[in-house]
Amino acid sequence: MKCNKEDVEDCEKFLRGQKIITRNGRRFRCDPKYVRVSLVGKEEEFKLFLERLLAIQGTSNGIYHMLWVFLQNWDQ
Repeated sequence: MKCNKEDVEDCEKFLRGQKIITRNGRRFRCDPKYVRVSLVGKEEEFKLFLERLLAIQGTSNGIYHMLWVFLQNWDQ
């Protein structure tokens, strides 16, 4: 995943501040604006991950809006 925020140079550090644990891109010979996210876990953890991403980006951007709709209908 890539952090597109202009003021973020280290995506891992930024996301850690948002309670999202990742692996820095440098571990994979990539720019630190990239991170690796592990999505192996419980369904509740995945939902929490998506909610935290939404909190960072808001829901006005297309993909994040789709995630918001998905989360609203999660238990139905």
